[in-house]
Amino acid sequence: MKSANKYWLIGIIVSIAAFSFFGIITAMIKNAFFIRMTPVNFWDWVILAITSVLIGVYVGLYYYKKKQQSTKAVCAATSGGILGFLTFGCAICNKILIAILGFVGVTTYFMPIQPYFGLVSVGLLGYGIYDMRKK
Repeated sequence: MKSANKYWLIGIIVSIAAFSFFGIITAMIKNAFFIRMTPVNFWDWVILAITSVLIGVYVGLYYYKKKQQSTKAVCAATSGGILGFLTFGCAICNKILIAILGFVGVTTYFMPIQPYFGLVSVGLLGYGIYDMRKK
């Protein structure tokens, strides 16, 4: 049986890296490279933290169970990570959203549903972990 300590360490490092990376590029963590145009609220921090931890757990499990990977788990975790990024990211700063919906469309239609993306994100990441564990 494999020692799980190495995989726990991988998961912790990935969680910290994901939190730092996502926090910096969404300007939740103040930096000189990016400026956030909308205020950061409490739920942004909660979803960032939960998403980062779940990504770390998933990656640790992924490397622990190398030969037993599930396509459903990979797709669910990837979708959960992307939706998590859309949840705590600044919608007005997202050039792709502005190009597709326009400023009025983003503020009218997208920003009100961002918290729901967070719930779906956590659910998808949780499902990816669950599916990976049961194999």
